Amino acid sequence: MWKNDSGLVFTDELGDHLKHDLLVYRHFKRIVASIEMPETRFHDLRHSCAIMELQAGCSIKVVQEQLGHYSSAFTMDVYASVSNAMKKDTQNRMENLIKTVSDL
Repeated sequence: MWKNDSGLVFTDELGDHLKHDLLVYRHFKRIVASIEMPETRFHDLRHSCAIMELQAGCSIKVVQEQLGHYSSAFTMDVYASVSNAMKKDTQNRMENLIKTVSDL
């Protein structure tokens, strides 16, 4: 698991959460500016990670727990566009399976 004992990803020396305007946030903003990336919020990394996990087929329950959402239904509501992409992928897979079976 990539979280520490407090359940937080980034903590101060006492294990408390870091305020977003502290060191990590400022470094992130400098990195984004240095690579001439469009305006990006630090929180966007959280969304990107969740989307990549869902697209990789990770369990929605695991993603929900990592994000700290109260339910997996809420997580799916937030990432509905990902679930639609996943539906299309599933449709394509099933179509290919049916074609393969019908060729036998």
